[in-house]
Amino acid sequence: AYAKAAIPKPILAETNFVMRTLSDDDQAFMRKAILVGLERGGSVGRTPSELARLAEGRGHRFVIHQVASAGMKDGSVTLPLGSVKVQPGTRMRFFVREPNHGKKEVGALWMGYMKRVLEETMLGGGKEMFSPAAAFMYTTLDRGTKFFGGKPGFESRSVSEYVPSVPSISGFFSNGVLGKLDDEDVSSNLANQVHGSASSYVLIGSASRRPIYSPAQAAAEREEALRKKEDEAARNAEESKRDSRTKSLMGLDAKAPRQPNGELLLKRREVQSGRAMTVSTVEWSVADKTAVPTSTLEGFMWDKETEVDRFRERVPLSNLVSQCRLSVSDPTLPKPRDWIGPVREEILSKGFAVIPECKRSDPTTGALRKRYDVGKLVKQYVKAGASALSVNCDAVLYGGKLEDITVARNTASSVAADLGGEEGLAAPPILASDLILYPYQLYKFSLAGADAINLVAGALTSKDLLYLTKIASSLKLQALVCVTSTFQIDEATKLSKGTVSALVVSNRELEDFTFDTSGRQALELLRSEALAAFREKHGNDVPILVEGQVGLIEGSYVEEIKSAGANGAIVGSGIAADSSDETRAKLDGLREMSWAPVS
Repeated sequence: AYAKAAIPKPILAETNFVMRTLSDDDQAFMRKAILVGLERGGSVGRTPSELARLAEGRGHRFVIHQVASAGMKDGSVTLPLGSVKVQPGTRMRFFVREPNHGKKEVGALWMGYMKRVLEETMLGGGKEMFSPAAAFMYTTLDRGTKFFGGKPGFESRSVSEYVPSVPSISGFFSNGVLGKLDDEDVSSNLANQVHGSASSYVLIGSASRRPIYSPAQAAAEREEALRKKEDEAARNAEESKRDSRTKSLMGLDAKAPRQPNGELLLKRREVQSGRAMTVSTVEWSVADKTAVPTSTLEGFMWDKETEVDRFRERVPLSNLVSQCRLSVSDPTLPKPRDWIGPVREEILSKGFAVIPECKRSDPTTGALRKRYDVGKLVKQYVKAGASALSVNCDAVLYGGKLEDITVARNTASSVAADLGGEEGLAAPPILASDLILYPYQLYKFSLAGADAINLVAGALTSKDLLYLTKIASSLKLQALVCVTSTFQIDEATKLSKGTVSALVVSNRELEDFTFDTSGRQALELLRSEALAAFREKHGNDVPILVEGQVGLIEGSYVEEIKSAGANGAIVGSGIAADSSDETRAKLDGLREMSWAPVS
C-alpha cells in the first residue's frame, strides 16, 4: 500500500517491513528493544554512508538509543526520559542488527584505523610512531559466533589481519561495553557511555617506543642465532679445508716439469686408486698411490677428476643425455641463450665490455666476501646494468657449487622482469666457469641453466679441446677458450671457425695459480703474432676478453689492454661493492677507463 502512495512511508512502518526479513532471534530482539540512531552534530546531509566514514577513520556519526515506546500508525517515538538530549533538525535513523553489515562495519573500522596510522606516519617527519604489541577486545554477549554467520573468532581474526604486529589478543564477553565512540566525543554526555551491543578494541604498546618482550619471538631469535652460528661454523670448516687443500697445492717448492713447448707436463690420476672395487662376490682394492702433483693445476685436475667420478656414480652419463634430450621439448626447463650477443652489443655501444664474475673465493686471496650470496650478488649486478654474467661453480678451489648457476639464472630473470616493466628486460645470460675435463660436466651445466662454458686450454690436449667444443655445440652452449700462453692460442686457432665464441686471455699462472699483478702476461699475449693469427682465421667479431686482476692493477691498465686489442674483461673482486649504484659506477668507470682502482 505504501509503495503505491505518493507520500513517504512512516519510518516505523518501514521498520516493520524490514523486520520480516530478519531471523527469528533478531525479530524477537527488535520487538523487545527497538533501536533508533540520532546523528551527532544536528546538521542534515553530513553522513552519506556510515561505512564510508569508518573507512576514512572519522568514526561513527549516529548514536544508537533504545526506544521506550513507539506508534506504528503515526511514526512517533519516545526515548527514555532524561537519557537523550535531542536538538531540532537532528536526523534520525532506525537500526537493526544485521550480520553482513556487522562484518562490513568491523572491516571499515580497521580500515579507518590503518588510514590514520598511515597519515600519522607520513606526516611524522621520520618520527618513530606508536607500535602496538598487544590487544584487548571487549564485546557484548550478542556479538558471538551466531551473529557473524557461524564464524568463530571473526573479530579477533580481523585484529590479526589488520595489525599483524600484535602477537596475541585477549578479552572477554560482557553485558555492556564502557567507552566513547571516537575522538569526536567531546561533550560531557557523550565522552563515556555504556553500550549495550558493541565491541571495544584496546591496543597496547610502549610509551617510550621500546619493543615489548615476546617469549615466542625471543625463542625464534635464539634459534635463528644458533642456526647462523652453526652455518658460520660449517662455512669456516669448509673454507679451512679448502684453504688447506689450496695451500698444499700451491706450496710446492720444486719447479713443475714442462714440455719442450713450455707448457706444463700434466698427468691424469687413476681415480679408482685406493677405492674398494666389487667384482661378482669379491671385493678388493688397490693400494693408494702416494703420487704428489707437480703443479697446482695438476692437483686441481686430480681433484676435479675425483669429483666428476663421484657424480657419475650417482647419475650415469646416459641419464644426463636423456634429460638433455627431454629438456628440448619441455617448456619448463631452461634453454641455452645467446651469451656472446649481449657482450658484442655492449662492445659496440660502449667500446668496452665488463662481465662481472660471481665467485666465493680465490686460491690466491681466499674468501672474497664474509657471506657469499650468489642471488644477492646477481641482483646487484643486474641492477647495475651488466649485459652478461660469469658464475664460478667450482667447489675444489673456489667454493662454488652447481646450484649457483640455477640460482643466478632465476634471479637474473626475476630482477630483469621487475626492472623491465610490461615490455620486459632481457636477463643477462650465464657463463659457467669451472675446470672442465669431461663431456659429463657439459651436460650438467646445460641442465643447470648455463648459456656458455669456459674451457681452460692449458688443462686440455688438442683432441680434448676439439671434442669438448663439439659437445658444447651440440648442446647449444657457446664455448669460450681461456689461454695463458701463445701455444694455447695456437691450439685455439686450430679449431674450426665458429666454434669459439670468445677468447679469454688470462693473467693467471697455471703452475701455482698466482696472478701476474703487473698485467704484463695478458698484454704480451694481446700483442703476439699468435693472437693476430687467431683473429685472421676466426674473424674480428670474436671478442677478446681479459681476466685476472683487471680491476685491481694500478694505473691505466684498462686503457692499455684496450689499445692492445682487448674488447672487454671478466672482473670479479675488482667491482665488489655494497650497493648497485656503486657497482654501476665501477662498471662504467672500467668501460670509460676513468676509474681509479684500489688494490
